[in-house]
Amino acid sequence: MRVVGIFDRHFDRRLKAAKAGLHLPSEEELLRGMNFFGDRLEDDIREYASRLSRRMKKRGRVELLALANCLDDLATEQSEDGVKSVEAALDTAEVVKGIPAEAWLMTANEVGSVPAVMRDRCRILRFPEPGPDQLPFLAPRILERLYLEAGHDPRWAAPIE
Repeated sequence: MRVVGIFDRHFDRRLKAAKAGLHLPSEEELLRGMNFFGDRLEDDIREYASRLSRRMKKRGRVELLALANCLDDLATEQSEDGVKSVEAALDTAEVVKGIPAEAWLMTANEVGSVPAVMRDRCRILRFPEPGPDQLPFLAPRILERLYLEAGHDPRWAAPIE
């Protein structure tokens, strides 16, 4: 029972700080308190979206401006179309929370042994049985393929021998 009291005091401090504009509440805080900023859930959605949009614009991250504009629309009017536009902007943003969609490139004999957390942030190229002696041959071709997939000029894709 005592732990709950400590958690409630922590929640109350975070609630006051969020209402004062010192931080954005976490998902757990929003769900626990339901009406966090105002008297209705719609008010919370509007307030959260506008604060998040302001933060993204202030940081000047060009790749997130489309998402910030969608959040502004959602803050103005909550609708299914607004939610869909935010989802589409998230899908098209190359960087979310400062983490590239594919931060690492790795090879694997089989994908099942790769932890799910790594699969989310890695591009995995499957090779049935590569060995260390094959790496000098495979690496330039892997990079060439990625360069072409990124839409760069194919004349510059071939590795310099």
